[in-house]
Amino acid sequence: MEIFSALAPQIRYIALWSLGSALKNIVRNKNLAAWLAIAIVAVVCFCLSACGSGSPSATLASKTSLISEVSPPVAIAKLAKLFDQYSPTVKFISPQPDQVLLDNQVAVKIKVTDLPIFKNSELGLGPHVHVALDGQEYKALYDQEQSLIFDNLAPGTHTLRAFASRPWHESFKNKTAYDQVTFHVFTPTVENLPQPDQPLITYSRPVGTYGAEPVMLDFYIHNPALAQADLEHIPDWKVRVTINNETFISDRWQSIYLKGLNVGRNWVKLELIDSKGLLIPNAYSSTAHLFTYQPNGTDTLSRLTRGEEISNIAAIADPNYVPPAPVVEPEPRAETTPVAEPTAPPPPPIPQAEATAEATPSATTPAKTEEVAKDKPPEKPKKIRLKLKKPTPLETAHTP
Repeated sequence: MEIFSALAPQIRYIALWSLGSALKNIVRNKNLAAWLAIAIVAVVCFCLSACGSGSPSATLASKTSLISEVSPPVAIAKLAKLFDQYSPTVKFISPQPDQVLLDNQVAVKIKVTDLPIFKNSELGLGPHVHVALDGQEYKALYDQEQSLIFDNLAPGTHTLRAFASRPWHESFKNKTAYDQVTFHVFTPTVENLPQPDQPLITYSRPVGTYGAEPVMLDFYIHNPALAQADLEHIPDWKVRVTINNETFISDRWQSIYLKGLNVGRNWVKLELIDSKGLLIPNAYSSTAHLFTYQPNGTDTLSRLTRGEEISNIAAIADPNYVPPAPVVEPEPRAETTPVAEPTAPPPPPIPQAEATAEATPSATTPAKTEEVAKDKPPEKPKKIRLKLKKPTPLETAHTP
């Protein structure tokens, strides 16, 4: 297509010259074949005109693009299911609509229902509200009991816009998740005054610094004339996105994850256009922002984007999250062989002399024997009677 586009002026000149010649032949000879030539030349001219002209986005689409759209990170897609139960409502409490402030500072109070907003102190993320003043980048509100302060306001009209956001800064797309209020500092002016009968786009992301790809592109579209069912598919208008001079058109209202960014500074521009590619006449229809991409970030969002395992990550979705009790596995017991109790060694053999001495009763009676003897009464001595034999005569005769 690029070759045809480069040759289009020369080919168109030849085609027009052929067309003129064919017309002359028709006038002179009334040749029917010339009509066929005219038809062919007309078709060629039409095709070449289409190739040689077109919108800037079509021209950029023909070039090799560095930026590409990819699927959301798996870890974020899993966390997104935890927020399907919510349909938040955001409402400005202060300032009031058309309020005139006699100060160049405003304290913003917001009420949020059907969504707990908080920041997990350990992980640094949590559901919150994006609050944008005029065309500036938003401030994040994590505690609806607190006020957001915007100061150094120029005199004149200002508009605040707010919408509920998930912990990774993706906006809720339900109709009640958005609110806006217009107020005045000292006096009204015509700046920052959105038209209520026109759709209004509010830039969300990317802003700040990112430590991993893909980077999420996100925005909120407010149009009170549309039914909620029509918001997902934009009917008569689209969003033209330009990032680092690469342009594409989005006709769906959803977050877009992009890769191929420059390391360092990047810029992005959003334009809300109609079906003819023209800017919709409303405030903030065209907005541009800067952001930075530095790989190998260590923050929680960068780790989620890379798909790293993060313990207790569900705590960024539930303020009352209780981490599961750690599972203590029993320690394996080592098999031990029972050890026999040591027995007393046998007494050493008694020498022969000592054994004889111990066996022979001593002249002295042991103490215990003496004690027993003292307790018993003394025994009477037994009388011994001797029987004398009478000598026989034979014994007497032989007696000397």
